[in-house]
Amino acid sequence: MTADGLRILLTGATGQVGGTVLGELLDAGHRVICLARGRDGRSAELRVRDTLARIGRDPRLPFEVVEGELVDGGISLTPADRARLVGVDRIVHSAARVAFEVEGHNEPFETNIGGTLAMLELARSLGHVPFTHVSTAYVCGRFVGPVAERFHERPDFHNPYEASKWEAERQVRLAGEAGLPVRIARPSIIVGGAGDGRALHFQGFYLVCRAVSLLCQLADHDPRSGYDLTVDGLDVPGALDAPINLVTADYVAAAVARIGTLGPEVRGIYHLTHPSPPTLGDLTAVLSGYYRLYLPCIETRRPRPRPAPRGEPRIDPARLRRRQRVLARANQSFWRLTAAVKPYFSDTPVFDTTAARALLDPYGIHPAPVDSATLLRVLEYAESVGFGRDLPQV
Repeated sequence: MTADGLRILLTGATGQVGGTVLGELLDAGHRVICLARGRDGRSAELRVRDTLARIGRDPRLPFEVVEGELVDGGISLTPADRARLVGVDRIVHSAARVAFEVEGHNEPFETNIGGTLAMLELARSLGHVPFTHVSTAYVCGRFVGPVAERFHERPDFHNPYEASKWEAERQVRLAGEAGLPVRIARPSIIVGGAGDGRALHFQGFYLVCRAVSLLCQLADHDPRSGYDLTVDGLDVPGALDAPINLVTADYVAAAVARIGTLGPEVRGIYHLTHPSPPTLGDLTAVLSGYYRLYLPCIETRRPRPRPAPRGEPRIDPARLRRRQRVLARANQSFWRLTAAVKPYFSDTPVFDTTAARALLDPYGIHPAPVDSATLLRVLEYAESVGFGRDLPQV
């Protein structure tokens, strides 16, 4: 730890972005206070340390934890804990709830809007501490671009998650106009780390991969069996050359950590998106190769011949009839299972990154390639942990 390290208050440290941001900040010598809550009998500190372990970081890294929870639009803090926050140099607010439908206690609005309002008030009460808000590039809603790095007047949204994040941004913008130093980081679709594919949560993009995995299970198809399963009805919702703006968690974390430590003069909105994202065709090729699928509806639209049979094992008639019934329903059921994320594969915004590149390039922070090898690592890790089913809850 360096002598001139900043004191940074971080939310969301039990999530993918917040956990990796925590690691980046500690590596840079900053002193981090994590605002988190306990759950299911586990302390906030234990949850944060478990998060570090799950993303491949040393859970013994030094940081502080203040236990706090949203209560009626505010944060429940003891007087002693609030006193510990006096003198904080920066606030990085990465806590969010990803929910594509309204559920429970008005989520995702309660967390994404109420939580942001509470943190903005805390920033003001601590002396107008520079405030970095982690939003999403998809606050643009159905607008397909080019999407500028500025606040959008209320667009047409795909789901409540986008609406809640847009309103949270609006509140951050109002706080900025009132004098609070604010900046907004907008990542696109986040996948696991570039080097090892590690992820904490398997939402969004992963729902499509999980649906393909489930299809193979229902059809009794083992990708290691040495032959390709033909799925006649399965198609994709967009053009194969349409981009899917995926970014790796380590890039997002490095960018958010850097933005979060800059001085109060740095304000504005920054797209943490990929300049050369993979296409829907790239993803389809990785999925069909990994799961050993032959997809005629898709293959007829690109030059890839049907694989030669490789000794497909004999299947008893009852099992074969069952498989045929499953595959006959594939095209109807596949996108129903993944309806929440379908727009992100059919509506393909183009994001301007001029401001982000001007800010981050001098620090050598660039998006990692999201090529076939990276997608394969991401998929292999997700399968190795059962898309999160085999991991303990954080």
